[in-house]
Amino acid sequence: MSVEIFYVLWVIAAGVLIVRTLFFVGLSGAHYVSVRKKRVPNISAKPYISVLVPCYNEEETIINCIESLLKQSYDAYEVVIINDGSTDATQMVAESLAKRFAERVRVCEKSNGGKASALNHGLLFARGSIVVTVDADSVLVPNALEEVALCFDDPKVAALGGNVKAANRGTLFGLHQSVEYVMGLNLQRRAFAMLSCVQVISGAIGAFRKEALTAVGGYSSDTLVEDMDVTVALSKAGYRVAYADKVIAYTEVPETLSDFMKQRHRWVVGTFQVLYKYRSMLGNPRFGIMGVIGLPYFLLAPIYNVLFFILFCVTCMLVNPWFVVSACMSGMVVQVALLLYATTLDKEDTKLVLGVFSYVFWYQPLLAYVTIKAALAYVAQVEVRWNKLDRLGKNTLLPSYK
Repeated sequence: MSVEIFYVLWVIAAGVLIVRTLFFVGLSGAHYVSVRKKRVPNISAKPYISVLVPCYNEEETIINCIESLLKQSYDAYEVVIINDGSTDATQMVAESLAKRFAERVRVCEKSNGGKASALNHGLLFARGSIVVTVDADSVLVPNALEEVALCFDDPKVAALGGNVKAANRGTLFGLHQSVEYVMGLNLQRRAFAMLSCVQVISGAIGAFRKEALTAVGGYSSDTLVEDMDVTVALSKAGYRVAYADKVIAYTEVPETLSDFMKQRHRWVVGTFQVLYKYRSMLGNPRFGIMGVIGLPYFLLAPIYNVLFFILFCVTCMLVNPWFVVSACMSGMVVQVALLLYATTLDKEDTKLVLGVFSYVFWYQPLLAYVTIKAALAYVAQVEVRWNKLDRLGKNTLLPSYK
């Protein structure tokens, strides 16, 4: 292959990157403006909210999670802790919390069956018309439930995803994941919400009308990503899924390479499982923007990232490594601008920009490697388990919220 072809491939790759960037910048900005124009100043009705917290070996994180829920500015809610057959002290801690805050907290226990099973079990005990699901390694800002109630003042909204941020940012690994959440995941969700095709309501914080959630059969255990699975199921059934940037949750992100690889491997394999499960929707205009853009993006984006990574490696080894370095430096300028834009929308710490300078050179290649590895495992039908991560108890709010 001639050197000229490599340069042409780089031009194509850069073109795709620019178009994708403009797509997310334009639509996320439009969503930001649209939400604020439509914002309801007061709640016309005050729905009762049931907060479901599924737990499996969460003794290190459950206290922080529940304490954040007990500090909510909204008052019409209950907290239901579902102990999914934990083998540590989770049940004891949960019962202690329920005893101290009996007017607000309840505990139900079941044998271990996975997160989807735990959430469905909790749904049986939920008394609210609105169900909020929160991972036990997450904490909510004090006005989160109030913002949920405001969003559901719109009768057309059946479900909504919240704004998930990394809590433990003290390490380089944590910093890069925080950059990814702000610049990548949340910016994308704003853009897709503007197109009414939100593909994932994160398990860290999500909210549903109970009747809509039960109408689609609750959570499914068919895939490793029950949060994406139920979101697509709602979309397929014709329900509107929104994104609420003020419904904020801080979650404990992995701090070791091993835990990070486990988490992302599950995410990628689970995504492929969902795409296969709902393959009839892919490219099908009968399912609106979700079928034409939402789901195809989740298929095409990983392919692009992997091909870009391969192009990067081959060019470094066979052509001109200095060209690659200069291209990456140019890309870094774009990433800095994009992150500054994202931090402005999210009212985030601009110091996150410091993470971009190493993010481009090793974190993004790491994501591409995980994608390749997981895709090969999926094609080879290698069994993938949930792979419980080690908890550190670092699910805390930033100082500005304390």
